[in-house]
Amino acid sequence: MGGDRLDEVLVARPDLASTLYRILAIDFSDAKQRVAEIRVKGNEAFGVLALAIAGAYYLDPKVREAIGYPGQESTPVTVDSFPEYVAEGLLDHMLDDVVRDPRDRPEVAE
Repeated sequence: MGGDRLDEVLVARPDLASTLYRILAIDFSDAKQRVAEIRVKGNEAFGVLALAIAGAYYLDPKVREAIGYPGQESTPVTVDSFPEYVAEGLLDHMLDDVVRDPRDRPEVAE
């Protein structure tokens, strides 16, 4: 079961493959100790391992059903409607530093 989910993770994130294969080639007879060693080394390996495990976990249909997550769904946006997060202003902070009209730019001191 885990192998199928890891395959799905690698389809979505092929850039993780070489590090993940290198990690999984290590003897994991004492998995708790091996993961602790990987974490202590502080390199990218632990981050890749954690990301792959979390990704595989949340790709499992039983987990998704248990948490009520149906997966990504398309939500069409039409010209006359906006998603609630836009109407609520949740993206406004991203526009604070945007200058909409070049004539509104302050003069740059030379």
